[in-house]
Amino acid sequence: MANDELRIPLQTPTIGRIIGSPSFLTTGSSSFLKACFNGTNAFLGIGLLTVPYALASGGWLSLILFFLITIMTFYTCILLKRCMEVDPSITSYHDIAERAFGKNGRIIAMIITNSELYLFDVGLLILEGENLHKMFPEFMIKLGDLTVDGRQLFILITALIIFPSMLLIDLSLLSYVSATGVFSCLIILFSILCVGPFNGVGFHEKGRLLNVKSLPTAVSLYIVCFSGHSIIPFIYTSMRKTYQFNKVLLFSFIVTALTYLATAMVCYRMYGDNVESQITLNLPTSKVLSKVAILLVLKNKAIPHRLDVGFAPPFPPIKRTPLPLL
Repeated sequence: MANDELRIPLQTPTIGRIIGSPSFLTTGSSSFLKACFNGTNAFLGIGLLTVPYALASGGWLSLILFFLITIMTFYTCILLKRCMEVDPSITSYHDIAERAFGKNGRIIAMIITNSELYLFDVGLLILEGENLHKMFPEFMIKLGDLTVDGRQLFILITALIIFPSMLLIDLSLLSYVSATGVFSCLIILFSILCVGPFNGVGFHEKGRLLNVKSLPTAVSLYIVCFSGHSIIPFIYTSMRKTYQFNKVLLFSFIVTALTYLATAMVCYRMYGDNVESQITLNLPTSKVLSKVAILLVLKNKAIPHRLDVGFAPPFPPIKRTPLPLL
């Protein structure tokens, strides 16, 4: 009788999950495909601009570290999922910190993650202004004796365009925005591929095998490519069928890694050691395909902004329960 009782899974009716069962559900509304778009868009972002420079900094052999970082960040996402499976009340990165280190751990995690997210998005707005100013250097507004520079105007315009998406709080709805971001990244890759043969750039650069001196720069930029972990708990809790989350992560990481890899290798073959810190600075603005790639990159920067800032969670009081070893 005791053995039969042990086989009965522990139920948590307030959350709607059955712990220990592969078919537990949550109150989320996102389907598998929508979660895939959100997951891919969480990682496939600003790294598309900097990964060619990372490869140029470290050389071809630094791609080994790129694959190792991909595997490690994928595994840490799995660990986040396991934490949420152990305690169904965990819904954010901060909840995990509180279970592990108490309320002080939660406060420290909030300060670090929220500072990272907001500073990251400030950086995105600055990049928007710089790249748009490069494409339209003569753009400015004069109001009497006051002259407003194009950079400041582009930053303001970008912020106003992004603001409506901040009103969306349902990841199921945001998945449609994420889907446009994923497809835009594929179009960007296609546009860059076409810049080489059709715009006279070619793929003649061989690059270096290894640059030990700049290897730390390459590693840090590779890590930035997969730094969307703070959004993972929200994607997990938004799903109707959370047992499919491993497949969502696998799909997201495969698409993200292949896109980054293809972009880095193509751009490195095109520009070699002359790759700029942002690949958009290398692309000739006079060519149509280059303008398409730059504009899509700028458009894509606005999408992770909503996923990051919009889901910086509050500080609700949650009863502390210890996490067992994973």
